[in-house]
Amino acid sequence: DMKQSHIAVVSSDSEDDGTTPGSSAFAGTLKTGLYPLLLVMPVCTFLVVSTFNDSEIRRRLYSSPARTVSLEAQQMLTCGAFGLLVCVAYTAVTFLLMMLARVSLDGLPIMNVGLSFVSLLTYTFMAIACGFLLGSAGFNEMATNGFVNVFALLVMFTSGMSFPVDMMPDPMITIGKLLPGWWFCTSIDQVFGIGTAASTGVNIGLWASSIGLVALFGVTFI
Repeated sequence: DMKQSHIAVVSSDSEDDGTTPGSSAFAGTLKTGLYPLLLVMPVCTFLVVSTFNDSEIRRRLYSSPARTVSLEAQQMLTCGAFGLLVCVAYTAVTFLLMMLARVSLDGLPIMNVGLSFVSLLTYTFMAIACGFLLGSAGFNEMATNGFVNVFALLVMFTSGMSFPVDMMPDPMITIGKLLPGWWFCTSIDQVFGIGTAASTGVNIGLWASSIGLVALFGVTFI
């Protein structure tokens, strides 16, 4: 009834945080790699390292003039090269999925994509270092699979990737900050100014500190 209805419509400018569908889709897809990378890369690295730790092979290596540190460094470089290929393939698949879903690539500067790739690569190297530790410590295959599954699930559920951070209880967030997954997701957010970095915007300094903590986990494992 137009004679009785009096509805006031007020126009106001919406707040623009600089987030685009492309940046949100790219960042979200990269974050989903957190679980499978931490599930697969340590196991692959463990298989390589444990092969060289076989008693017969180990005796032959120790009797050679090559230094043990050099041999182990070559093993890590081999696994690292494989990790680099995995990161390149994962990033390419991310762009392919966005194109198939007809998501615009606007709002994805090359620098932001490059920093995100560095985050993904650092996280992958951390996962490789975890497998290097398990293989060097003499874990068997069953123990390695069990540890990796539990560790990857714990990291995934406390990283802020599975649930919005504002829905997570404080103890869960505290546990997350003690694990590398939280800092990986935070570094991605700080590259695009989304999620946990929505209030601060893009911050390269905070990105560097976050991804530095992920790298520190890898150094600790080695």
